[in-house]
Amino acid sequence: MKSAVKKFWMMGLALVLVFAFAGCSAKSGGGDSSSSKVLKLNNGSEPTTFNPPSAFDAVSNNALNNLMEGLTRLGKDNEPHPAMAESWTVSKDGKTYTFHIRKNAKWTNGDTVKADDFVYAWKELLNPKTASPAAFLGYLIQGGEKYNEGKGSVDDVKVKALGDKTLQVTLVGAQSYFLNMISNPAFFPVNEKVAEKKSEMVRE
Repeated sequence: MKSAVKKFWMMGLALVLVFAFAGCSAKSGGGDSSSSKVLKLNNGSEPTTFNPPSAFDAVSNNALNNLMEGLTRLGKDNEPHPAMAESWTVSKDGKTYTFHIRKNAKWTNGDTVKADDFVYAWKELLNPKTASPAAFLGYLIQGGEKYNEGKGSVDDVKVKALGDKTLQVTLVGAQSYFLNMISNPAFFPVNEKVAEKKSEMVRE
């Protein structure tokens, strides 16, 4: 008798689990397909920010790595591979990198991702007013450390756009790990127009 009850109870539990998983995987709107995508992450706590230049905690970076990408991404071999940049060249002295951004790189609103978006983001990373905990990563860029310490000008930071899809950055010295480093969310692009609108909303 006990075994029969136990068997019945187990079957009931199995049915409950089946319906529970079916409910989790069901599409909203009765299965109506949509172009929108939803990312669900179990981070354990809320991200502190989705602003790449300001993010330097594991929770925020986990989300940003799933939502965006930088010029490079690390592959399974832990080596840098093309991401937003389809290719790049390095000067003979190993100090100047010229990145060529994919023509089809777009923001979610359809705007084209431009080299200026990286220039703006990287200078914001180093901006003393941003007070980014990841700012030290940008010290590899010529003029970056002095600007961040308030001893130099933003104009001295050697990162610039050579057209809409070409970004050039000059380092203080040849660094073999630079391509790895810029896969970090701190070096992701920022849409300056969107950033300005958010800043105006905060001031209001």
